[in-house]
Amino acid sequence: MFTLNPGSAFVEGRSDELPISLPDVRADDFARLLYLFYPRDVVSGDLQTVADWTSVLRLAHRYQLDAHRQLAVARLEQLASPIDRILLARQYDIPGWLEQAYFALCVREESLTIDE
Repeated sequence: MFTLNPGSAFVEGRSDELPISLPDVRADDFARLLYLFYPRDVVSGDLQTVADWTSVLRLAHRYQLDAHRQLAVARLEQLASPIDRILLARQYDIPGWLEQAYFALCVREESLTIDE
């Protein structure tokens, strides 16, 4: 992709027929990341769910977009269940979440479910 004077060679990103390939990146994850840059709803934002913000966290972590990672972590801290926070903390190295999430599981009224 980043070659000097490729001449007539086929180069990624030059046309719709030769898009830039991002290995192991799902289209919906990439679309959700783009919603941060180009929101349809500027006032309340397009990303509302745990799945939305997990997509942002996944790509921000992978491509070292630190400010976007911090934003995703802050939103997920409000939206995600303790189980989700434990899984995300382990996968994306989020300090401070494990202790709080385990504590929340210990003090909640409901027992753990089979799925959890």
